[in-house]
Amino acid sequence: MSVNWPLNEWQLVLATAICLDVVILVLIVTVLRKTKVSRAECARLGQDVKQLAEDIKGLLASEQRRFLKEINGAKKDDDQTPWQREMARPQQATPSADEAHALSAASQASH
Repeated sequence: MSVNWPLNEWQLVLATAICLDVVILVLIVTVLRKTKVSRAECARLGQDVKQLAEDIKGLLASEQRRFLKEINGAKKDDDQTPWQREMARPQQATPSADEAHALSAASQASH
């Protein structure tokens, strides 16, 4: 049984070739558009990396200054007597009699 095609053999080949050409063109255009987006994105990311590098340099410099102050402060502490260090340390507030009574009442109530 033979099938009657509406197109001859050469017309079928031509139609197939045209369809394949259209598909290939669409794929090429899609890839090029994605490449443009990727290039723009890479450029933006490159700028972000440069900005972060500058920020890190600033933070590094301030951290080095803080560290040097800490070292210098430790050297000054070594020069002080224990009594001077104790006087320089902030004192803890002792609770008043009313506060002490309230704390002891609260601890007894929780038991």
